[in-house]
Formats: sequence, C-alpha cells, structure tokens
Amino acid sequence: MQRRKPHVDDRGAEDLVEKASWRARLRYRFDNLMSGGSGSILLALGVLTTLSVLALAGLRAALHRLEPDPTAHSWRDILWRALTEIIDPGSLE
Repeated sequence: MQRRKPHVDDRGAEDLVEKASWRARLRYRFDNLMSGGSGSILLALGVLTTLSVLALAGLRAALHRLEPDPTAHSWRDILWRALTEIIDPGSLE
C-alpha cells in the first residue's frame, strides 16, 4: 500500500486526512440542516417550494411562447398557476 504524502497547510501543520468528496460534504450539510430542529426544516421546505414554483413557472412561460394559452394574460397568471399546481396537484387543468 502506497503511503500518502502529508498535506502541510499555511501554519506548517500536517494533515493526513483525505479531502471529503462533494457527496460526503453535501450529506454532512444535509444532516446538519435536519438536526437543526423544526425551524430549519420548515425553512428548507419553503426554499424547495419556492424553487419548484419558479422552475415550473419558467417552464410554463417558455412553453407559453410556443403555444399561447388564451386564459393566461400575464406572467402573474402563469406564476399563480404554477403555485397552485405545486401546492395542490388536484387543481391541474
């Protein structure tokens, strides 16, 4: 087995620990978020919901240019429909 050369940082201290992969770092951050209590979990759900609504509204706006919907008069209508479809899937038209 080949021995790794120790990494020496700016202070001159040797570090024999391998750098964690991006997947391990992401999992560590997620675990810390989940251990933060209900407030951090609700904040994460709010952020995910907002990102989902914006992504769906962007997709609907792009598709609206290809085939216009006569009932969607502005970007607010498109955003509202995206919001209602994400929050209540039973409202699909």
